[in-house]
Amino acid sequence: MSKEDKIFTTYVEDKFPRFNDTEAKILEDIDSQITDPQIKGKITLFTELPPCDSCSNIIEEFKRMFPNI
Repeated sequence: MSKEDKIFTTYVEDKFPRFNDTEAKILEDIDSQITDPQIKGKITLFTELPPCDSCSNIIEEFKRMFPNI
């Protein structure tokens, strides 16, 4: 998936574009498989370090798009 095809907004943090971060890739992949925005479920993301601000923003975007997950 190219940067232009991304659903979620990422930005540059500490001079590094964050669109290739694992959290972003995982949520983009899950989004691409969802056909019903009212789907219900639970996702548990595990990271060894706290997510960066860009990934935290993506997580919040995902929660707004899919409030039942």
